[in-house]
Amino acid sequence: EGVSGALHSPQGRRGEAAVSFRSQSNHSAAETIHFLAVAVAQNVGIGTPTPNASALLDVSATDKGLLIPRMSKTQRTAIAAPANGLLVFQNAPDSIGFYYYNSGSWVWLQNASGAGSGWSTTGNAGTDTSVNFIGTLDNMPLILKSNGMKIGGGGCCHHL
Repeated sequence: EGVSGALHSPQGRRGEAAVSFRSQSNHSAAETIHFLAVAVAQNVGIGTPTPNASALLDVSATDKGLLIPRMSKTQRTAIAAPANGLLVFQNAPDSIGFYYYNSGSWVWLQNASGAGSGWSTTGNAGTDTSVNFIGTLDNMPLILKSNGMKIGGGGCCHHL
C-alpha cells in the first residue's frame, strides 16, 4: 500500500510546516504519522522547541542519551562506501569503542584514560618531561619484558 504526503503551514505560523503522511488504505487516524519540521531554519530539534542554528539535528535531554548504531568489527568493515564522518560503536571482538570513517579508513576513538590510552607504539608528540613519563606512582619497581620474559637489570630504586 502506498504512502502519500502533504505539506501545509499550521495556523498560518511563518517558518513552520506540518508534514502528514498517511497510508492510502482505510487506516484510523491513530495510524497517521505527524511531525513538525522547521522549514526556514532547516534543522530539527528533538526535546527542544528551538534547535541550535548550527546543528542539523539538535537532541536535548537531561535523563537520556543518544544511542549510536552498535555492530561487530566484521559488520563495521563491511559497510559499503562509508561517508567521511560516519560514526559507529564497535561492540566486538576487539578494540571495542567508537569509530569514525575518515578519508578511506576507520579511526578508533581511544579512551583518554584506562584501556586503549597511554603511550603509542609508533611514537608520541607533545610530551612534557614534567608530566609525561614511563614509570610507577607507587613504591613498586618498573619491570620491562620482551616476549613475556623480564629484561634489563635490576632491582628497585636504582637512580640514574
